[in-house]
Amino acid sequence: VEDWKLFAALSQRGESFSGKIITLTADIDFSGVNFLEIAADGTVISDLRIPKFSGTFDGGNYTIKNLNFDVKNTGKNHIMIFSQDNMWAYIRNLKIENITVYVADISGETRITGLANRVNAGGMTDAAIKNVHIKNFKIESNNTTSSDFRIGGFAYFVQGSQLVIEDSSITGFVVNVNKAKLVGGAV
Repeated sequence: VEDWKLFAALSQRGESFSGKIITLTADIDFSGVNFLEIAADGTVISDLRIPKFSGTFDGGNYTIKNLNFDVKNTGKNHIMIFSQDNMWAYIRNLKIENITVYVADISGETRITGLANRVNAGGMTDAAIKNVHIKNFKIESNNTTSSDFRIGGFAYFVQGSQLVIEDSSITGFVVNVNKAKLVGGAV
């Protein structure tokens, strides 16, 4: 978990990892840690998302598990691991298990996925997402206001003429929200 915190901190400070390969060397268990937590007053309590990434993330066939996103208030927000708009990156050989997302109330566009926000594969030579498997992904919200939830399994949006997702799967994907605007399976 400590290595992931460092990875997130570097990304949040603007490091894009362009041209670099980041490789997991062991499973990461986030039990007892909120991957993202935003209080009712909008205060960010915990944020381990990767907001900027344009390299290659190789999961080494290891598992990232028990990711908890607890968002009690949000304006426009991206609730996912890689939260960058228009991400030009490769994500490979990764297992993600037991993602739980709870959103209490929203006041703007909220994108929720198990992996990435917008994936742009234009000009890439291989699939952007390859051999990535998501298991047990649950999204819940009792939102009663006008909502703009945009939900996808791997990504909210993909762009480009190349194959974007290859040899990947999602199982146990459960969405239980009021007033979702867009909901997709893989994307």
